Amino acid sequence: MSYMHYIKLMRDAAPMVDNLIHRLTDEGHAHALRRTKFEFGQTSISVTPAPEDRDVVFGLAVEQFSKAKWGYSSRTLSADEDPKRPTVEMTFNHPRTLTRLGEEPTKRPWAIGFDIPMPDPSVPITAELIDYYADRARDIARGLMAQQVVDEEGKMPGTPGQGGEQFRPPLRGGFPPNQQALFPVSPRYSAPQPLHTKGLESDESDD
Repeated sequence: MSYMHYIKLMRDAAPMVDNLIHRLTDEGHAHALRRTKFEFGQTSISVTPAPEDRDVVFGLAVEQFSKAKWGYSSRTLSADEDPKRPTVEMTFNHPRTLTRLGEEPTKRPWAIGFDIPMPDPSVPITAELIDYYADRARDIARGLMAQQVVDEEGKMPGTPGQGGEQFRPPLRGGFPPNQQALFPVSPRYSAPQPLHTKGLESDESDD
């Protein structure tokens, strides 16, 4: 697993586990929840219920994790232990695993954009209001780019190792990472240049 990026597995699995807890409780299987073991690994979570609870726990767990596009596998007993070889444990794999194996390459958009509604015409646009809107735009841009970091690396900006040696450039505009340098993105705006007024003044004096 050395090629894998760090994944906040417990955070990402929390919604599915919470839904599973509510389903088991609401449907009268709270006892099954108490007898079920949850084990968190680096990129997966294993569910091991008591033998009498396997059908209901596995059924609901598969339903909840499948909705979130998590993959899963199962472990069965050997033929020597049980001729029927029932499933005794299920492991649900974080979808980031599939992404890092190349089945669904991460992409980066060419540009970042968003809309902020202008204030009502009855509100005067003052310097303070402009600063307020600029702060909101900054917060939105920060959130969008932070989400892109999570999509590409599976971690939040600034966490240990983020953007480090293991970073893999995502696809951009349909070009593979090794060809993106051939299509650099030029800045839309250049730095403002100082105005030259000497020539204008001489023209006015000639008139």
